[in-house]
Amino acid sequence: MILRDDITLSKKHRNSFRVFPYFFRPVLNHFYFLKDDYGFLKPKLDTWKNEGVVEFRSKDIRILVEYMSPNWIGVCFQKINIPERIYEHRLFEVLDIPYDADLAKVSQSQHYQEIEKEIQEMEKAIEKPVGYLSNIIQDNCEKIFSYLRNSSSLA
Repeated sequence: MILRDDITLSKKHRNSFRVFPYFFRPVLNHFYFLKDDYGFLKPKLDTWKNEGVVEFRSKDIRILVEYMSPNWIGVCFQKINIPERIYEHRLFEVLDIPYDADLAKVSQSQHYQEIEKEIQEMEKAIEKPVGYLSNIIQDNCEKIFSYLRNSSSLA
């Protein structure tokens, strides 16, 4: 489980990374362009039970990449100081961005035999939808950010 060379983690996050590596590694590797290319702050990582979230925040936009077991990866967009949120499927629909919901789902086998094998399989299963969502957002950043910044409501 290797992060890109330009990504560093605090000691607290390194400990979290060991607890929940199969989600954080792909998300950090695929979504770090938000920090590198668009000036978002270093992401915040959080976990609870078998779920996790990576938060990217700029001065006016908040983006949450969420993993909710058993097989859902979601990207939530929020304009700072506006309570409404919008998830990727709705935002892409509003902006007429092509999106296949099936490609954003985590496909995983039902039963795992060993913990290490489970982690490797989960990471592989999560890598595909995270990469898919990241590519759509990266390819449409200007359109997405413009919409978010110019919206008075996301409902």
